[in-house]
Amino acid sequence: MMMSFTTRWQKQQNVLELYKQGKTIKEISKMVHMSFRDMPLFINKRKTKK
Repeated sequence: MMMSFTTRWQKQQNVLELYKQGKTIKEISKMVHMSFRDMPLFINKRKTKK
């Protein structure tokens, strides 16, 4: 059985892409299997870099 691993950077990219598609933070957290609390950290971090 082959397992798929994603790096933290890949998860951040997935989160941002889903957010741009209009998904809610709650939907994204379920899709990428991350804590609901961590989602705003990724999104806000990206917004401040622009």
